[in-house]
Amino acid sequence: MIRILGSLLLCVFASSAIAQNCFRVPLGTSLGSGGDTVYAIQPIGFAFPFAGTTYTDVHICSKGYVYLSNAGVPAPGAADFSATAAELASGSPRVCALWSDIQVLGGACWIRSTPTACTITWKDANIYSTTAPLFDLQMTLMPSGLIECIYGPGVTNNSVVGQPTWQVGVAGVSPGLGVALPAASDLSAGGATADNTLFEEWLTPATFDMAVTGLTMIPTNPGWAFVDGASMNCASNTVLGQGCIRSYTSFYENFTSAGAFDLASSSLMLIAAGGTYVVTAGGSYNAVGSLSAPTSLTLTDDSSIATGTLGLTVGSNGWVALGAGNSNGFTPDVPTLLDNPATAFYCWHDYNPAAAGSGLVKYEEAGTMAQITFDGVYDYGGTSAANANNLQFQIDTATGNVVIAWGTMSTLGNAFLVGYSPGGTSLDPGNSNLSDVRLGLSVITTGTTDIVPLSLAAISTPALGASWNLEVRDIPVGTVFGVNIFGVSDPGIPDLFFLGMPGCQLRASLDAIVGPWFPAGSTHGYSFPVPATPASLVGFNLFTQAATFGVPPVNAFGAVTSGGVKGTIGY
Repeated sequence: MIRILGSLLLCVFASSAIAQNCFRVPLGTSLGSGGDTVYAIQPIGFAFPFAGTTYTDVHICSKGYVYLSNAGVPAPGAADFSATAAELASGSPRVCALWSDIQVLGGACWIRSTPTACTITWKDANIYSTTAPLFDLQMTLMPSGLIECIYGPGVTNNSVVGQPTWQVGVAGVSPGLGVALPAASDLSAGGATADNTLFEEWLTPATFDMAVTGLTMIPTNPGWAFVDGASMNCASNTVLGQGCIRSYTSFYENFTSAGAFDLASSSLMLIAAGGTYVVTAGGSYNAVGSLSAPTSLTLTDDSSIATGTLGLTVGSNGWVALGAGNSNGFTPDVPTLLDNPATAFYCWHDYNPAAAGSGLVKYEEAGTMAQITFDGVYDYGGTSAANANNLQFQIDTATGNVVIAWGTMSTLGNAFLVGYSPGGTSLDPGNSNLSDVRLGLSVITTGTTDIVPLSLAAISTPALGASWNLEVRDIPVGTVFGVNIFGVSDPGIPDLFFLGMPGCQLRASLDAIVGPWFPAGSTHGYSFPVPATPASLVGFNLFTQAATFGVPPVNAFGAVTSGGVKGTIGY
């Protein structure tokens, strides 16, 4: 099959070359994700000459720029999401690849310092309030003082509509500390300035015009010469779409502060259906004693107690479990919720029913029905009615149906974590928006088992004369065999429901199917040897995708798939 596709490539490489700059790899050391973050000081690796001074250290900001210092002098500024040219000149010495309201919450900032180059990368970044596109940008400082910036596809300054100061983008350099602000330059046009401050400012959302290109700034002491980065026809990979299927047995919303909790005076209904739950708006907060004569539970701070005849355990910190052994921790924690040994329903918070003046947790039972009410229970440390929480769980142990209802709730104390998870280890489905559910705007359906789609990672780029190496990951237990698809186009089919694969995508034309292969674990590697000639292959796009079969039925077709990867052939 590989031979067939190789011949096919040689016949259909008529597409034009794609101008794209090369990102420097390896990326070095990850500094982690960040929203409005200035990371800890990092060594440049050499004395970097800049505007008549040399600097030994950088302070990388998640917003697409770095401050320069010598062991913290001059002091770096804060993480600034409102980019302005005036602040570039007035603040600490700064080099901006693209200063905008950039964050790397789903990615990370990286640094690689050597005696010959210091490279900073904002990997899988996005603009605040958006989730797409994810983009990469990179800055390299050289011992000569030369600065190189590379901008990947999708780099933009498009932030929240209605917040103009967040939508500005600034690229360039300045020694700062109150220098006069010169006129702006058109960085993509190239040119020179005798001023040590060089910049372009994009004042309108989504007007940054240097994506998929680069910028080189050459010091002329004083001033700079600057050129748009030359096309280097680099091999590249682009992720296309996502795999299927996704099925999670748990759900939750993590309110990271008490003030963010927005479910007071509402209720959610969890309807059991064949080993799953459908979570909708519904139910009501019942009066205490409406089911049977209530019993006040003797719960102390951070405790739990088995109660009634239905096998329930009630935790003082706002959960009810169908068994024993769950954590009594007072800090709501998603991994603990997902991995607790007993199936449980949560409005986890640091309550203290033993506090002086606090209401109590009251239990009622009638037949297969149980009703557990946190009746004015205080937050930990609470001393007044302002700390009172009114929370209720209604559980039918025969049907499995559950209602979680809230009356008035405190906005004090620590975080709230609301949700459900079956006993044992569960995969993380990510944060839900239960406010949309309570308003009837959405419904959550849990799965009978945790399943994640295949992921497909490009280990290398498709360079002339080299192998394009890829790896299929997250292969589910029970897989019998898999196949790899290679194609010369992206069909872009968003939903294969007509094949019995709802939610699955086709992102590689079926020009060659390689396999079957038989996985020995959760990963499988494969490769495509790119011919060394002709050079006109440069710029040709090749598409690939993976599918596996044999896992317990997940759809009518029986397949779990990856997203696609587009490889652009280059040098």
